Amino acid sequence: MVAAVAILGVGGWYGYRYMESRLAGSEEKNQEAAQQPAAGTQPGQTIATKSAEVKAAPPLDKQLRDLFSARYGVDAADIVVTVENEQGDFVRGRVNLGQGGVTDDEGFFLAKKIEGTWKLIQHGNAVIFCDHVRPFEFPQDMVADCILRQEITAKKGETIPFVFNAQKDSGYQWEASFNEKQLKLMDKAYDQEYVDIKGDPINGGSETFQFEVLGDGPIDIHFFTIKNALDITSLEQQFYRVVTQ
Repeated sequence: MVAAVAILGVGGWYGYRYMESRLAGSEEKNQEAAQQPAAGTQPGQTIATKSAEVKAAPPLDKQLRDLFSARYGVDAADIVVTVENEQGDFVRGRVNLGQGGVTDDEGFFLAKKIEGTWKLIQHGNAVIFCDHVRPFEFPQDMVADCILRQEITAKKGETIPFVFNAQKDSGYQWEASFNEKQLKLMDKAYDQEYVDIKGDPINGGSETFQFEVLGDGPIDIHFFTIKNALDITSLEQQFYRVVTQ
């Protein structure tokens, strides 16, 4: 029994040495093959491999300056961009298109990256309307100051009234800003205040605008209160959009 184990042990040792020898031989062949030049190449020739080069995107500031440069034909070097809020593919900030930012030609802007390219959604000093920016899905806190614009429908040739609370003795009056090619102001009137038994005003009166629709919509109207031509500080504003049928 002991002899049999010894014989098996010797056979196992020879088998192990045989496999070790074969593995060592395979390794040597593999090393030789690796050192042989590839087909179509000369000894010592290096095979150039192509690797995909990923170019880093330019800084956001440069991308935005290039965007305004292309839009307004201004040298990008003269544009100053200040990013105030950046969230993923959305950005809000201020831009000065003057020479190095030394002029007063400044306004805010909203931009969105669409298919890898920044697009201007709004720029200037105008009011941001919620219905304008809503389709672009800006983060809510980025456009929290947007104004709701009331929408009404009308037909061409129709007269539409707008009535606002007003108080004559406040010194302020309602005015309207609109496109005269699309609307015609037919009448503007102040209705008498409501008075108590002593004849004193109670809740003020009302100011009414009558417009005739001349053109196709959408037609935007901006109503605001001012004191006089020298004091244009507005206490109240209302925005309307007329959609023609």
